[in-house]
Amino acid sequence: YWVNTTVRPVDDVRVRQALSLAIDRQAIVEHVTRGKQIPTADLVPDGLAGYKGLHRPLFDTSRAKALLADAGYRDGAGFPTLRLTYNFTEGHKQIAEAVQQMWKKNLGVEVELENQEWKVFLKNLDMQEFQIARLGWVGDYADPFTFLELLTRSNGNNHSNWGSQEYDRLLKQANATQEPSQRLALLREAEALAMEQVPLIPLYIYTSTTLWKPYVKGISANFHNRHPFKHIWIDPEAGVRRD
Repeated sequence: YWVNTTVRPVDDVRVRQALSLAIDRQAIVEHVTRGKQIPTADLVPDGLAGYKGLHRPLFDTSRAKALLADAGYRDGAGFPTLRLTYNFTEGHKQIAEAVQQMWKKNLGVEVELENQEWKVFLKNLDMQEFQIARLGWVGDYADPFTFLELLTRSNGNNHSNWGSQEYDRLLKQANATQEPSQRLALLREAEALAMEQVPLIPLYIYTSTTLWKPYVKGISANFHNRHPFKHIWIDPEAGVRRD
């Protein structure tokens, strides 16, 4: 979920942190999406090109309540109704309803859900006409930078209104570093800086459910879930039924 960090009450980082910690991501993937998605509060998937994920807390109601109280909204008292916008599909609706219930139960926060047709949704994102909005991202290539560049100040896909000169500097320094482990360390430092500010609220990592016959060989797991046919072959001796 992207957060418009310039509008009240989510302009307060404590509120954004509280909202993130009040979401039971494990419950969402087990009971709502049910595709063995990987719950996460990180932007970059753990293990991508050797990257070590931040492993930020997935769910902590005590900490969430304390943060909200520190922001002046103990048990949700005085907290204005939030508007959570999503483009309509049944799956997005179910997740939004689950998050709505969690924020109400765990923080005492009222949430108004708003579904929009895709073109209207994108227009409102570009015009910053939202408080919290659902989106997803599939990396263009197998490297952490394809996720981290989303939060640079010049990126057109950064819908948060959040930006940091230091964050941009770290990414630039990382991509000028030729030693792989040092580069990944700089990228991780940048992610930690950004995610502490919660410009967006990650929920889970996508998965893909696929069936194939036991005699189909050459298929192996990869981050893009791409399986070129030139690497796939049929083993006539593996699991072929003979009458």
